[in-house]
Amino acid sequence: MGDAHPDLVSVQAWERVSRQPFSRSPAGNVPPRRGVGFGPGTGDDMGYSTGDKVSWNTSQGKTHGTVTEKRTRNFTFAGQQFRPTDDDPYYIVTSEKTGAEAAHKESALRARS
Repeated sequence: MGDAHPDLVSVQAWERVSRQPFSRSPAGNVPPRRGVGFGPGTGDDMGYSTGDKVSWNTSQGKTHGTVTEKRTRNFTFAGQQFRPTDDDPYYIVTSEKTGAEAAHKESALRARS
């Protein structure tokens, strides 16, 4: 299976782990990231709350900050259109270092203690 396309391997792994057939999402040909494991972004549907400390990767390295808002409806932020859903929300986060705000998917954020 070393020659298999990575997406094909992911689909097969998703079906094996979830015991559910893979359905293509409107976002692309990737299995949902939810449903395996525990914690925000892993299927427990708890997500992050306002005030939670999080980190995320940027081109300059890892950044730390605080969740200021959860969005589940279409919105415009910094001139970009975002289309979150109840199952795949976006979070507005504020950087501790610069105070700048950014919008990120739940899967891009990591909880900090």
